[in-house]
Amino acid sequence: MTRVAPRTSRIVRAAALISAMAFVAPTTAPRVALYAQSAQSAQGVAPDSFVVQRIADGMYAFVRREPPAMALNSNSVAIVTDSDVIVVDAEFTAAAARGVIAALRHITSKPVTYVVNTHWHDDHTAGDRAYLDAYPNAHVIAQVNTASAMRTIAVANRTVQLEQGPAAVARIRHLVTVDSTLAGGRLSAPERASYLTTIALFDEYVHEAPTFRAVFPDVTFDDTLTLVRTFAGRARTIELHYYGRGNTEGDAVVFLPRERILVAGDLVVAPVPLCFNSHPREWIAALNRLLALRPAVIVPGHGPVMTDVTYMTRVRDLLVAAVAATDSARARGLTLVQTHAAVQLASFRTTFAGSDPLVNSLWNSWTLQPLVSAAYTDTLLVPLARPTGRR
Repeated sequence: MTRVAPRTSRIVRAAALISAMAFVAPTTAPRVALYAQSAQSAQGVAPDSFVVQRIADGMYAFVRREPPAMALNSNSVAIVTDSDVIVVDAEFTAAAARGVIAALRHITSKPVTYVVNTHWHDDHTAGDRAYLDAYPNAHVIAQVNTASAMRTIAVANRTVQLEQGPAAVARIRHLVTVDSTLAGGRLSAPERASYLTTIALFDEYVHEAPTFRAVFPDVTFDDTLTLVRTFAGRARTIELHYYGRGNTEGDAVVFLPRERILVAGDLVVAPVPLCFNSHPREWIAALNRLLALRPAVIVPGHGPVMTDVTYMTRVRDLLVAAVAATDSARARGLTLVQTHAAVQLASFRTTFAGSDPLVNSLWNSWTLQPLVSAAYTDTLLVPLARPTGRR
């Protein structure tokens, strides 16, 4: 069995990579029709925390609107059927999940019966408990590798976050007080908003820790799981697919073939992909499978709803170029440190980050450096052992 070392959170990595600004900023991709302005009725949730976008009849994306920050909530999707609701991903805190639930209850009184976790990261799973509290008969679905990781890696990761994260956040809090960026410059208004968002969200995460109860998936699948429902009397098929390791070892996507809607999890994140502990070669293969689906609407794990495959193709091309350049460096006998110096992917930096200093900082610390490391070390297609899961 392949052993996987515990991952560290974005907050904790920020302590180690203190110059990194991990955030997700808006892109210029067109948006699908806006259903509701915000979660104004959600108790404890800021009015502009997310918007609700109707992406098809009976389908809604809850797209996060917090300022770019080092701690983030995930996007979520609700798929309404004639009998129930299937939700995809569950935010970084229970409070954030309750905000989505409050907005969902303004849309439909039908019960949530399934919550799909696209992967194990806390910003997609920590809100699971809020859904089970609100809908006691609901089940949590995950790919078997994700289900295993949620019992092992995720538990260790949460411990590290709660032990080391407060020190990193204390430094960010101090920087706000002295009006300084991590790099030593003066805070701009967007940077100040980013830092304050990080502080607020992590404080909420820590506040919930004493009463946090982990939720583990009770429905799992290997490669494909299909749910068949009706909506407005018509068949609504909901496909869950696993196309191999990518951002994590168990990335699931949700695809509705008739509507051609893809919920991609963190296989697609804007404005730049998050590449820590990733598996670039299998990620390329997974994205090729997603492109073959010809989705008309893509809901990424973070970032705005997309209505074409332009950005997803760009991510695939970046991964292909990174693997090729890294393999070339290895073939020339370069060490990992030398490979980092040699592989700069300058044209992709321009495409993804342009001249924006914050996006360039994100590109450096959350895309380029971890992607080259992953491509250098993860050279063979060696899938994790798949534990037997309950369907």
